[in-house]
Amino acid sequence: MSREPDDLMATKILHTADWHLGLRFLGFGEHDRTLTQQRLTTVRNILGVAERYAVDAVLVAGDVFDLPDPGELWWAPLVELLRAVSPGRAVVLLPGNHDPLIPTSVWRNRAFREALPAWVHVVDRDDFSLALGDTAVIHAVPCRRTAGQQNMAANLPHREPGDERVRIAMLHGQTFGFPGLSTNFPIALDTATVAGFDYVALGDTHARRVHPPLRSPMIYSGAPEPTRFGETDAGTVTVALFKQRDRTPMLQVEPVGHYRWQERTVTTLAELRALKAEDHRHTVMRLHVAMTLPVEEHAQAEALLRELAGNEAQSGKIGIATIDRSKLALDASGVLLALDDLPEQVRETARRLQAMIAAGDRADVAERALVQLYQVARQTGVE
Repeated sequence: MSREPDDLMATKILHTADWHLGLRFLGFGEHDRTLTQQRLTTVRNILGVAERYAVDAVLVAGDVFDLPDPGELWWAPLVELLRAVSPGRAVVLLPGNHDPLIPTSVWRNRAFREALPAWVHVVDRDDFSLALGDTAVIHAVPCRRTAGQQNMAANLPHREPGDERVRIAMLHGQTFGFPGLSTNFPIALDTATVAGFDYVALGDTHARRVHPPLRSPMIYSGAPEPTRFGETDAGTVTVALFKQRDRTPMLQVEPVGHYRWQERTVTTLAELRALKAEDHRHTVMRLHVAMTLPVEEHAQAEALLRELAGNEAQSGKIGIATIDRSKLALDASGVLLALDDLPEQVRETARRLQAMIAAGDRADVAERALVQLYQVARQTGVE
């Protein structure tokens, strides 16, 4: 009987990082709780991938939590998820710069540590090591503060002569720098080759990034859920598979994230209609509306925006939307013509609102009132 490819693998790991459990999204109002809770749901997705691949270990390379002490509200649900992990599967949690190993951190919380199952290992010393049977070993160094210039790889042991095991390192820091700025917890790009590691599991940047050589890569798995706009490469984990007689890892990228974050600008009514036709049920979107429209089209635009954002009674076309209307302007010049066949009282009210807009006297309020006046007067909805 032929064996499945996984049967030929000596070691399998799942590499993830930057969960930022407990991260708040206060700028999203009522959606704050939804975005915060999703991060725990995504951890469940990650552990499901680990089960599907039957990995030997799940490596979380820092920033498990968004704060050093997120409170029991956040560590207790994580403990419940970790208790459901198969007992033979190690889970290694590395303190990062957001949740460093300091005296007041969750990692020093006795209740948290005692609640963790035996197969969960916290990197709480600089010489941490964990053997995965006879075929592999993990070495890791924790962050002990939120920022610094400490060489994070300095405490990693080099490969000893005759050691043929798969050697994996876990670090949280930066392999890159920016002009004029100090690199936070610098990690040299030759760490893997100099110290004899076959895989370096990195955390810190939220985008997936692979540093060669591929026979011993240094990899940022990226954040499984974005934390802000611009993090377009988040949402995945990396599964590394090592064959029995070849320490070069085979890499699989697995999607686990729920939300993608986008920032969009629409400048025409046609673009707004096209956006409505797209599938954005799993999108967090900051939508900028920049157009000047006559009253009838302005009313149509507002109706489309309400449909995109949704309300308490009905879900929107966009999963979570924040809409910037600051450049959505009303061209009020033709409103009287549009209301030509209506009673003089309506037209007089429209003229007064026009005058307020022209004078800049609470123009935004006057614009909304003029559009509502038009809609009520016409007694019609906008498709």
